Amino acid sequence: LDVHPSWEAFSVILRAAQAALQTFKINFSGPYDHPGEPLLLPNLLELDLEVGSERGVILLLCKFCTPVLKTLTLGFAVDFSVDYSDLVTQLVGPATRAIHSPIEQPCSLLRSLETLSIQGLFCSTDCAEELYRELVNLKVFKLPMLIASPWMFVRLLFPQKAPATVVSLPSLEELFVSGVATHSIVQLVAERRDAGVPL
Repeated sequence: LDVHPSWEAFSVILRAAQAALQTFKINFSGPYDHPGEPLLLPNLLELDLEVGSERGVILLLCKFCTPVLKTLTLGFAVDFSVDYSDLVTQLVGPATRAIHSPIEQPCSLLRSLETLSIQGLFCSTDCAEELYRELVNLKVFKLPMLIASPWMFVRLLFPQKAPATVVSLPSLEELFVSGVATHSIVQLVAERRDAGVPL
């Protein structure tokens, strides 16, 4: 039995809670269609999307205008045959805007984030670098168990020393990661400390 609501019914529910809604979690659910205008969620601070597919996440992100979002969680089943480049393009691209929104929206969804958790995201190094360039205010980065290619994400956090020192995620304070050798994490912590951006 498919109990997914239409976008019309889904948006009615959200509009009723619009002013008070600060945390919104979707776990393998959500609307079965996505017509209509984007929906402004002016006070949403935390968004957790575990809808199973890249397309499902993209469709929802295209519909949510979240100008003050601080925490984003994205969860996928690990599938090395899927390239999530389209999702990365959505995340680093212009943020969704709602018509007649009185709140200024950041350039991209990632710009306002302070906490990001990614599980099961498999993408190229170039895409990971694009993500990092937008996450200028990120303080907490979580790469939980079952993430695809955790070393790729961690490797990019090491300071690049030539021709000049460049550090990705300069505001990062906390890193949660699994699947990476302990000595590599120790080295990462030491090198970022020496570069003036300690974890």
